[in-house]
Amino acid sequence: MGQTTDTLGIIFDLCWGAFCDRMWFLQVTALVPDPEHRVRSIDFAGDWWYLDDLAEEYLAREGMSKLFRQCQRRRVLAPDPTSDGNEILDWLQSSC
Repeated sequence: MGQTTDTLGIIFDLCWGAFCDRMWFLQVTALVPDPEHRVRSIDFAGDWWYLDDLAEEYLAREGMSKLFRQCQRRRVLAPDPTSDGNEILDWLQSSC
């Protein structure tokens, strides 16, 4: 009906304070155009971070299994989807 959805704003709100600066989050976060090939959207030349419970699968799909092994729990986190989320908060805190 002529209204646009603030998808990134909704995602920011769902993060419940994990990120303090809304404008920063909106500037550095992007939705990928092709979720089946999501790692193609990562700018590896920049300061990148990748959080995805299926990170290993999607990096392998693009021939980047070695990158997953090298960067696991540093630049890449594949959290347990049944966890309480503390591993994500710990990862974010250790990344600061």
